[in-house]
Amino acid sequence: MGCGAGAVLRSLHDSLSEPTLSGFDISPDAIRLASPKASPRLSFAVGDLFALGARFDVVIALDVFEHVEDCFEFLRDLRSVATHKVLHIPLEMSVLGVLRHLPERSREAVGHLHFFTKDTAFALLSDTGYEVVDWHYTSRSVDLPRSYRSWLALGPRRALHAIAPDWAPRLLGGFSVMVLAH
Repeated sequence: MGCGAGAVLRSLHDSLSEPTLSGFDISPDAIRLASPKASPRLSFAVGDLFALGARFDVVIALDVFEHVEDCFEFLRDLRSVATHKVLHIPLEMSVLGVLRHLPERSREAVGHLHFFTKDTAFALLSDTGYEVVDWHYTSRSVDLPRSYRSWLALGPRRALHAIAPDWAPRLLGGFSVMVLAH
């Protein structure tokens, strides 16, 4: 759900031989970018997955519900679409992020309406009926720093994450959380 240009689904398609994969996005532009990646086992469509009434084994929503005005309703509705959900949630609420006005910039640049710490994200999942089965931090800022600011924070982020994994996202930011839930 919210497949964007389809790179993640194409990667899954190329590494898994059995499943049929379907990508949905409300943006026609995203589906135009994704369509060349289609195959007999991989399809892309413009549309609202909830309106289809279809059910899947797994739904993947990477960086999606922070864009949705009513994220509570969205997550409750998502429960009926699949048994298992894989969610990637940006953790933009950090001390450094607030000092650098990251939530405001993120809202303007990419349309995020909601901002989370790991604890507030997990509370939202619990409030909407999810059980977190497994999770781990991801960090593009640590793994693939793109800006000089990310490079400057790389050492402190890595060091603090090694010592106190939950404190690095809270203080320095630059992390997301990948969640398997049902």
